[in-house]
Amino acid sequence: MDSVRHYLCAYMSSGHQSSHTFIAHRQAFVSAFAHVPKLAGVLFALIPTTMIMFTVLGAWSEKAQDQRSPLDGATSSYIEQMLSSVRVVQSFDMGKHLLIKLEYTMLKPLRKMSIKVATSKAFEQAAAYGVAFLVYSMCFWYGGISVQNGTTVGDVMTVRNDWMRCQRELTCRRSTTMSTSSSPSRRSFPT
Repeated sequence: MDSVRHYLCAYMSSGHQSSHTFIAHRQAFVSAFAHVPKLAGVLFALIPTTMIMFTVLGAWSEKAQDQRSPLDGATSSYIEQMLSSVRVVQSFDMGKHLLIKLEYTMLKPLRKMSIKVATSKAFEQAAAYGVAFLVYSMCFWYGGISVQNGTTVGDVMTVRNDWMRCQRELTCRRSTTMSTSSSPSRRSFPT
């Protein structure tokens, strides 16, 4: 029952965060298009690029994790079996043989798969910050062009702040979702 409650709360909080993210994006878009429509249009072109990039990186990360999970489970159960039957292992002097089998058939491939998972997570994090810095630099680049054409600096900075708030919402949602999915289930103690 506790695990059902935990996952229900996780899904409800994810839905709550999604609604807040949607509201923040809508406010940022309306404000940006009201102040400097050309600059907002240039930044709006980054959305499909970002979505495609995160979709590809998410699929890669999911594939790497799916490949690692069965071997991780097999390795942990193998270690558990070795530790639970220590007397049998010692009586037949199988310790060295079992450790060699553990190292070469389970731990070595598990290390390689873990490196793939870590690399995919690193690329996801780098992409998140890369998009944030891309929005920041494009705001100043095209904002300078807009100021030369007669737009006020305050309007350009308003658009920049709106888009950076939008990016911050996305980054916070992504990091919260990652920490929620990897958190262990909470156990309730009787009072």
